[in-house]
Parts: sequence; C-alpha cells; structure tokens
Amino acid sequence: MSFPQAVQHFACLCGSLVRAPLLSESHQRSARGIGTVAALLAASCALPGSVQASSPAPDPQEADLVFINGTVLTPDGTAEAVAVHNGVIIAVGSEEEVLTHPHAPGAIVDMGGATLMPGLHDLHIHPLMGGLSLMSCRFEQGSPMDVVLSTVATCASEAEPGDWIRGGQWIAAALGDVTPDRRLLDQVAPDNPVMLNDMSMHTLWVNSAALAAAGITADTPDPAGGLIERDAEGEPTGVLRETATTLVERIAPPITREINAEAMDNAMTLLLSYGVTSITDAVVAPDSLQAYLDLACSPSAPMAQI
Repeated sequence: MSFPQAVQHFACLCGSLVRAPLLSESHQRSARGIGTVAALLAASCALPGSVQASSPAPDPQEADLVFINGTVLTPDGTAEAVAVHNGVIIAVGSEEEVLTHPHAPGAIVDMGGATLMPGLHDLHIHPLMGGLSLMSCRFEQGSPMDVVLSTVATCASEAEPGDWIRGGQWIAAALGDVTPDRRLLDQVAPDNPVMLNDMSMHTLWVNSAALAAAGITADTPDPAGGLIERDAEGEPTGVLRETATTLVERIAPPITREINAEAMDNAMTLLLSYGVTSITDAVVAPDSLQAYLDLACSPSAPMAQI
C-alpha cells in the first residue's frame, strides 16, 4: 500500500469512528481530532508519486506505467522518461535508464513528444464552496444583467414552487446601469426564494421571498459587521453585505451531507482536469471535513488521487 493510500484508508477509518453513535463524547472528540489530521494529510498530499524522503530505498518494483518519448519536467531540469508503480513514481531519467527498470507488459505509454510535468498545487482554495457552485444556478462571472436574469428564470422553470434557488456569481460592475434589486429577481422567479452570491462571496442578492422567509423588513436593524442595503423609502433592496448575509443563509434549507460529498467530488474532478493534484483547503469547516471523510471511503472518487 502506498503512503497516499495508507492515509486515505486511515482517514476513512477515522471518519467511521467519528460517525459511530456508540462512542462517548470524549472519545468522539479524540476521533475527530485524528480524523482531521488524517483528512488534511489526504487532502494536501502531494503528487501521488511523491516518495517520502525518510523511507529507505525499496527493492526494484515492476512498473505498471512507463512514460517515454517526451519531455519530463523535474525540479532538477528535464528528463526523458518516468516509471510508476501503484501510483508512485519509482524512476526518472533517460529512456535507456528507465526502460531497464522491470516493467509489466503493456506498461509503455508513448507520449508522442508531449510534455509531462508535476501536478500543480493550489495553496488557497475552497473546494466545497466551488463544488456547490458548480451544482447551483450558475452563470459566468462578469455576466451582464440580462444573462443573470435569464439564467435565474431558467432555473426557476425547472424548480418546484417554494424550492430555494442558490446561485452566482455576479459582479456589480458587469451588470451595467441596472442596480441589483429584489424586484428584478421577483419578476423571473416569483414562486421561489432566490439567493445569489457575488464574486467575493461576501454579498448576497436575494428576492422578496427570501427576505420574507428571513423576516427582513424595513424595521430590521443592520447586524454588527453587516449591511442591509435599502432604497429611498427605507425598504430592503435585497442586497445583503458581510454578516447580513447570514440572516438569509441561516434559514435557507441546509445542504445535505450527500450533496456536500457530491460537490466535493465534482470539485476534485475539475481540479484534476486542470492538472491540480494537491491542494491546501483554506477553511476546513465541519461540513468540508465530513465530505473529505466520505470521499476517502470511496476508492473510485477523484479525491483518492488528490
């Protein structure tokens, strides 16, 4: 078992311990601490081929993948070939050197002159937030007002009356001369509460149904550290800034554990598609940690490769 696989297995075990109802509260706290460390190790583990410097050199292993006929970028310059065993890089060098390494029949991968490089590391990322965004009523950042409203209208047509519509991410400067207002969203989604994040994730634009569900009126004071934008008559416009966003977020239907796991899975898939093979999650909140633990128990999930 390779080191990344061992960490993944350990994280899965700790995740099961945290969820076990028979554990005492003190034992659950201990298990959560262990699970946190394991999940962070699994999430921030470098390229699957990373070799632990403190490990003694193993006996030559049969490579199950050998990349040749390309340019391999390494910290020390370039090489011609790479051999891999069970997801771990075991040899890097010239084709002649690497091909002398024991390898399985059919292990050769001809790169056809392409470049092979180490995976990228994203040092500040919110994968769960990004994954949920992919599953939301989504429009491209920088979209003009007509695109935003038409997108919300489409999402509303596909939702049941009363279902919450979450989406984003709008940029005020890109909306043109029209200011975000609850009434604009009311026109395209009259039967659904709507909450749209801006690009910074520090501002929400909501419609009248969302304001009503949160009990926000002209008499609602601004929370400490937040702002409820108001029109000339003192009525909320539907734009909530900083801590004022929590007035709606806390009463919106909670996102389920299953959806969080799916969102994290989608985020990891997207990251891998761009060559990002290791990450530093900027905020590992309990819902993110649970999603990591759930995915750690699924060997086929993309997180097994992060």
